Amino acid sequence: MPPPSHMEEVNLSDEDDTPLDQDEARKASQQRDWDLFQILPPDQDNDLVEDQICYQVIVKTLKVLAYIITFLVVLCGAVITKSTFLLMTSQLDKDRHVSYCRKTMPDRQFLAYTTIEERLSWTWAVYFAYILPEVQAFLRGLRIWVFKGQQKPTMMEFIVPFIFETLHALGMALLVFAVLPKLDVVKAVMLTNAVCLVPAILGLLSRGFDKYWVYKCVTDVFAIIFQLTALFVWPWFTEQQPSDRMWLLPIAAILVSCGWWENFVEITSPFDFIRRLGHLKKQLRSTRYVTYTIIPVWKMAIVLLGMLSCVWMNEGSFTVAFDKFGAAFEDHKVIVEEKRPTIEDYLNTDPGTGKEYLTPGKTQESTEYRSVQYAMIAQMVAAYLCYIFAKFTCKICIQAFSFAFPILLAVPVTIITLINLCGMREEEVCFWDNVMPGYLFWTCPKGDFWQDFFFGDQHGWAWMLWILSQTWVVIHVWNAKGIRLASTEKMFATPMYNSLLVDQSVALNRRRDEDVVEVDDDENEPKDAGFTKLTTTGDKKDPNKIQPKDTIPRIYACATMWHETREEMIEMLKSIFRMDADQCARRVALKYFEYRDPAYYEFETHIFFDDAFQLSDSTDFYSPMEINPFVRIFVGTLEEAASHVHQAFVKLRPPKKIPTPYGGRLEYILPGKTKLIVHIKDKAKIRHKKRWSQVMYMYYLLGHLLMEQPISTTRKEVIAENTFILALDGDIDFQPNAVELLVDLMKKNKHLGAACGRIHPIGSGPMVWYQKFEYAVGHWLQKATEHVFGHYVQFDQGEDRWLCTLMLQRGYRVEYCAASDAKTHAPEGFGEFYNQRRRWVPSTMANIMDLLLSYEKVVKVNPDISFLYICYQIVMMVGTILGPGTIFLMLVGAFATAFNLGQWTSFLYNFIPILTFILVCFLCKANIQLMVAQILSVIYALAMVAVVVAIALQVNDDGLFAPSSIFLIAVALSFIIAGIIHPLEFGCLPHGFLYYITIPSMYLLLMIYSLFNMNVVSWGTREGVKVKSKQELEAEKKEMEEMTKKKKKGLLFGLLPSQKDQADSEGSFELSFAGLFKVMCCVKEKPDETKAQLSRIAAALDKVSTRLDLMERTLESNGTPAPSLNSAIGRRLSIVNSSTGLHPIGEGDDEDDNADGDEDENPEHKIQRDDLMNPYWIEDKDLRKAEVDFLTQKEANKNRIFECFNLQITFWNELILKYLKPLDEDKKKQKEMAGALKDLKNNVSFAFLMINAVFVILVFLLQLEKESIHINWPFGSDTNVSYVPQSTEIHVSIEYLELEPIGLVFVGFFGIILVTQFIGMCLHRFGTLSHILAATDVAWCTRDTKTITKEAALQKHGVGLIRRLQHANSPQDEDDIAERKQSMTDLAGRRKTIANLEKQRFKKKEVDNLEMNFKRNFRSFAITADRRNSKAFSDDKAQATFALLKERRSTVLHRRSSVIDRRRSLFEDATASELSRANSITPSNNSSVGNENRRFKRNLGRTRSASFKGNQPEEIEMTDTYT
Repeated sequence: MPPPSHMEEVNLSDEDDTPLDQDEARKASQQRDWDLFQILPPDQDNDLVEDQICYQVIVKTLKVLAYIITFLVVLCGAVITKSTFLLMTSQLDKDRHVSYCRKTMPDRQFLAYTTIEERLSWTWAVYFAYILPEVQAFLRGLRIWVFKGQQKPTMMEFIVPFIFETLHALGMALLVFAVLPKLDVVKAVMLTNAVCLVPAILGLLSRGFDKYWVYKCVTDVFAIIFQLTALFVWPWFTEQQPSDRMWLLPIAAILVSCGWWENFVEITSPFDFIRRLGHLKKQLRSTRYVTYTIIPVWKMAIVLLGMLSCVWMNEGSFTVAFDKFGAAFEDHKVIVEEKRPTIEDYLNTDPGTGKEYLTPGKTQESTEYRSVQYAMIAQMVAAYLCYIFAKFTCKICIQAFSFAFPILLAVPVTIITLINLCGMREEEVCFWDNVMPGYLFWTCPKGDFWQDFFFGDQHGWAWMLWILSQTWVVIHVWNAKGIRLASTEKMFATPMYNSLLVDQSVALNRRRDEDVVEVDDDENEPKDAGFTKLTTTGDKKDPNKIQPKDTIPRIYACATMWHETREEMIEMLKSIFRMDADQCARRVALKYFEYRDPAYYEFETHIFFDDAFQLSDSTDFYSPMEINPFVRIFVGTLEEAASHVHQAFVKLRPPKKIPTPYGGRLEYILPGKTKLIVHIKDKAKIRHKKRWSQVMYMYYLLGHLLMEQPISTTRKEVIAENTFILALDGDIDFQPNAVELLVDLMKKNKHLGAACGRIHPIGSGPMVWYQKFEYAVGHWLQKATEHVFGHYVQFDQGEDRWLCTLMLQRGYRVEYCAASDAKTHAPEGFGEFYNQRRRWVPSTMANIMDLLLSYEKVVKVNPDISFLYICYQIVMMVGTILGPGTIFLMLVGAFATAFNLGQWTSFLYNFIPILTFILVCFLCKANIQLMVAQILSVIYALAMVAVVVAIALQVNDDGLFAPSSIFLIAVALSFIIAGIIHPLEFGCLPHGFLYYITIPSMYLLLMIYSLFNMNVVSWGTREGVKVKSKQELEAEKKEMEEMTKKKKKGLLFGLLPSQKDQADSEGSFELSFAGLFKVMCCVKEKPDETKAQLSRIAAALDKVSTRLDLMERTLESNGTPAPSLNSAIGRRLSIVNSSTGLHPIGEGDDEDDNADGDEDENPEHKIQRDDLMNPYWIEDKDLRKAEVDFLTQKEANKNRIFECFNLQITFWNELILKYLKPLDEDKKKQKEMAGALKDLKNNVSFAFLMINAVFVILVFLLQLEKESIHINWPFGSDTNVSYVPQSTEIHVSIEYLELEPIGLVFVGFFGIILVTQFIGMCLHRFGTLSHILAATDVAWCTRDTKTITKEAALQKHGVGLIRRLQHANSPQDEDDIAERKQSMTDLAGRRKTIANLEKQRFKKKEVDNLEMNFKRNFRSFAITADRRNSKAFSDDKAQATFALLKERRSTVLHRRSSVIDRRRSLFEDATASELSRANSITPSNNSSVGNENRRFKRNLGRTRSASFKGNQPEEIEMTDTYT
């Protein structure tokens, strides 16, 4: 049998629905009359995100606003882009003229003609608008190529895109500079829908075979024909001049459409050439940015050449484009001609206007040359906004309404807008004169616009065909099912856009081949109930082929625990039970309704208990090992935590107890049928502490359960890609949606190695208040900045930070998801907080230094870490090292200002306590250090309150523009803005005052304490009472023996007895002198009555223990199990005893003889103990009686399942031997290590003190010499005016604020960091908002459940309703609850206490199986007419969804029935011969055979009569028919 899959499956059959064994159920149901007052635990916390109704309303409102805003921005952006683009192309025609508005002569008509300067300005504007996204593509490709690394493309991977992009650039040059200027604006807009010919042809050739293949191909053919009409409609049926060059129109349209080839070639094509292009497309994903660093430059050159060619054709010379470039963007003239007869005798100068006539009736008018720039900027901004918001809609999964719909409307809306503008301009020439100059307007069509639109000169009927064909070609944008927050590469074929055709660009560029999970049709096919499955060799699946189950996400929650408190354990377990219920709801939807939720996952929990064993007798070296009190507390809190979550009394099945090479494990089956495996570690067998627990579960889950599977490498890769480890601390509290958000991030990027969420500290007291603000600021600013600019986030310090550093050095990415919230218990005491940070501070600095020292390798192998980010980390590291010195100087200046002290006096007042604390940390123990730190923290906090007042006064004196004022206001505003854009955490801001006054303690004293205690390796928190292990007791015993030997040697090499020997000895003759010396002759040992008495007591206790052991064995021999052993262990012990020759002692044994023989032996040794068979801890009463399983190698040949356990034993033994072997308790090595750590501490502390001392002295001396060495601050200066009466002079003096150079450098340094973090926070907050909006379902913006598809309705609400039905009460229970509530509203009801207790005595139910609870409730509510009283059916949507579930269940049962009927017929045919043979044999000839045949016929008859219930919707049977 192959080893188990990497997630061991739980039997989901209905046979497993029995909640407990009969004995347990009977005992659980018995309840004493005096124990009727038990109440449910308080309801689960409602202060998390998903439980806050107000928050949900706000988020859904934002989602609705996102729908509306993105729709308007995409639509308006596309319309403005196209309109301004066509306005620019309208100015390129040399023969064009437009009606000109001259308000001074309203009764006359004028025409405006463009000059060469005007045309060149618009020509360059069009070119600049086109190259903007190409420049962006070049910079993006260059950045990724240089900083992140890309594979070099092969010749084919470069040539093919190069050819297609060259053709596209040529087409754009022809279309923009040759074709569109000759068309009126309406025709030009319509023509933009006719650039899909090549994508339509490639789409037809790439069409894979399916049941709708014919219909799709026919539609593709019509789309191609419709696109082809653009090649001849206008060139053939429109009046044109030879100079119009309309023959270029079809060439330009075809060439432009070549730009989107990549998105329409597939490997499923029946044509080999297209399949090769499809494979090439996939290969381009790894080499794209190298190719697209070169191609944009080439495209810009091609379009420039096309532009110069058109200039040469229109102006006669291409050099004029460069010669008059400056004049084109300066003030120049346009020609205005009045519509009137030519007057020959007019003077050259008009005395009325003073303007010269070039020819009779023509004048020159100055242009608004900035209009070109405004139009160009408007076009660029609108195109970019359209692209960005279109991409945003795809990221948050609202593209159907906010992307596809506005893109479809862009051209019609533009046509309507331009026709109306042209009509208004035709009626009133001065229309829009205040918006644009009178000589600027679009080239409007002639005649009646609307009358000639469809069948006139405009040929609108052809445009209708073009837009229909484009809609079909880009039909995928309506139903694309992309990953939430997908990267640009996953959403678009090429990462940039075409700014001149932005709507066509984003639609045709939107990927059609997004990654989707393929589900095998046979996956949910039911198995036969009671039939033998007939299979053939061809039906067997290839074990090396990727199976549908391989793509299912598997989440392993791995928690490390040690000495957590009971409350912390409950919080963590509540989170596990929530995940269990969530996964159960998704599994029920798949099992009973054959619906796979898009977020479906499998879940399993592993909890690793460090140092989980202790001696049963701490003073006896030979006493057996038992579980420690923390494991007992954990086992006792499981059901309480489940009751918190399910709001019902939960009765869990007893765990399966399994001895293992590292200690043991307990396997629980939770109410939702997910596994909870508790690994209890014996530190004598495996290395303990959190870091090694992480190594342990990494190797177990990713190494053993995955890599040792006998499957192909491809399958292992797929399984690994969908395997996620949820690393937890023992005090974490989270919700299932927080995990879903993290998994979303992991799915989005294959290079993402880890993702962390937002941690909220919980607890009470000032220390927790401080940490709330500290955590908030750290997540708001620092983590967000590192995520945006460097993609390197700070996880919780210590092992997690170390693990992330290792992942970064291996090239993986680490991200921060602010939308994923979790809570953790924060230290509430000063000493506990300091000890926690004492571990964190050196760990953080060591990890950063490790990263910085290997920065060259990290930058090379990790594409998400750049050299600039390494510089940022260096700056942060320098700031951390110099932080204490900076805080000290701040205190010196603050004390001088607040208390009117001199600089030196203030320096001494701060230097003396800091020096005292340094000496205390160097000389005293930790408790003394903490006491001094706490005293100094209180003193400095009180002083900082006075400093706050002093700073306010200084700001008032120096003004708002002083450096200190600017910095203070900037910091305060950044915090306030951060709190505003984090509305759920705005309550953390008031704690900022506490954070401010504790700055000296947290950034000065804490740093000193951490560095001077970095040699301390103890945890510092949750220490508890230490119980000595066997190794420690053995080491102490050896040490005592050595000391005894040394003492026995005495003095002077044994010539003189030791003091102990003198006390324990006496002589027959003694001589002493005043106690100065004593001489003994004939020395002998002094008799000790105490030793004799203790020996007698020990002998008596041995006899008692022996007799108790005899009684226990006697009970076993009589068939009655001993109270301390369960039946399974008894069976195992009998096997062990028989194999070793040990037999129980019978009643006739001589007790005296046995007692005499065993008098010197330990009674425990009489039971032979095997750590993999019968360890002492398995008999622990607190673990409850349950099934015991064994990882044994002796029975591998009896059952194939033991092969897996054989592999597990081998795996654990080899892992422990190679990596996790416990460290030897060698006092000498420990002493050497302690000395080395102390030397390291001394060196680091000395370097730290010297660096800060030099920095403090340098800056302080410069402050003292500020008058001679300073920089004048130009802002906020004071002007002093003085009058001298004697000389009648007025003296004006300007007083500048003086800044020392180093102080200014550090102000600027921290200011840059603050600005960088603020920008990073804003960018990351936008990403977080996108994540929240993508995960939010808004019913307001969707159609009603009755009008949308049933599959979509189930997808939105099915799992949620199932989740509620798992917890909901039945209709009868709802009635009882309502009756109790009603009885409590009046006084009479409250007086019926005894009656209510008696009534509930027989109705109290215990929940142990959520699936059974769902089936019961589903069946009950299915036959209940009115369900509105239940919380599960509080709205009409739930009622409609419930009806869909019933209908879906009936469909599933019918389909399964038909499948089983087919298999039944096969079964009957296969057993026809057996039936005939059974009929031929009579019972008289062979009674045994006859009985067997009659039994066979009876079973077959039962099988034939089996039928499925549920034909009526209201009587749906919830039995799983295929298990």
